[in-house]
Amino acid sequence: MNALKGNNMQKELLVTIDWKDVVKQNTYLYGTTMTLLSDAVIMSNPLFVSGKAVKIFRSKTNYQANRVSPELPILMHDQDYFLELNLATVPAERYFIQVEFFNRQEESIGIVVLRPNNQSFKYPKLAYSYTISIMTAGCHELTFSSLSIYRKKEITVDELEQPVIRFYYLEDLPEELELVKPLIKTSHTQ
Repeated sequence: MNALKGNNMQKELLVTIDWKDVVKQNTYLYGTTMTLLSDAVIMSNPLFVSGKAVKIFRSKTNYQANRVSPELPILMHDQDYFLELNLATVPAERYFIQVEFFNRQEESIGIVVLRPNNQSFKYPKLAYSYTISIMTAGCHELTFSSLSIYRKKEITVDELEQPVIRFYYLEDLPEELELVKPLIKTSHTQ
């Protein structure tokens, strides 16, 4: 877990998403040149329309109709989340993220717009599914590597002051750890 800046919060990684498939319902393809690399996707289009979704990640899909599985995890209601993008645009930081929430009838119940310097949101109580869209804001090239979703976790004073001590019982050490056995903190009693 990583600590968030300047407060008693930590972030717990839920999932890291890369761009696996190019699906026409989820990707802006009109006039776009795409280069698929092993660790990134480069999209280039001198006529990207500002405010359009370049890529949409979904937590709910119709697999039977589109043959696409959901890319996003299920989130907990009233919980705070944080997005971390490994993304670059030309010109720099000419994008924003839109998180849209839907109820069971697939009606939109809220939209959160996240700028590159503020990427946290709260999952609403009435939400059943959601989408995360990468939106253009005057860029003509976008390089996407990954999107990570973290759950914000508040740290209590006790957790801040007490170091976490982890150990193995000597008789429970797996054989694979035999080589590093002298380096592992152990306890002789159970």
